[in-house]
Amino acid sequence: MDLAAQLREKGDSCALIFVTSSDAFAVASYDVQAAYYLLKPLDTNKLTKVLDSIQIKRAQDTRYIEVICDRTLLRVPVKTILYADTFHNAVQLHTDAGVLRTYLTFQKFEELIHDLPCFLSCYRGCLVNMDRIYKTLEEGFLLDNQETVQIRKRGANAIKKEYLNYLFS
Repeated sequence: MDLAAQLREKGDSCALIFVTSSDAFAVASYDVQAAYYLLKPLDTNKLTKVLDSIQIKRAQDTRYIEVICDRTLLRVPVKTILYADTFHNAVQLHTDAGVLRTYLTFQKFEELIHDLPCFLSCYRGCLVNMDRIYKTLEEGFLLDNQETVQIRKRGANAIKKEYLNYLFS
């Protein structure tokens, strides 16, 4: 457990899987963001599923979309996008690095991200990256950068339910 804590202190984001004969440190494994805590005897089918899920998560972390901003083709990693909205006939991508403006229609943008299940419509012309939601608020979502994205009042419960379904799927 000490080694895992040292890895996290150094900023290492590797997937940690504990395989042990005791459940004594299972709760402590949450503090180092362990991916899994498996008990011996090891079930190879379960280990395979664990490794597959980690591989899927890593693949999702490397996804990107291509958009044209200021006449330049940019590859924007999906994990850096907080939310997207429309402003003066353009789509604005609110990212960790700032706002990127691309002159796509919002419909074309939605087509571009149609296979990315992490985006949720909050209101007409606004999609939030559910992977970046820190907390659900009464009026919307608090993102991990402390920005708030509003959600429409009509259907707010359905939007929040869709987010919960995404979290637990």
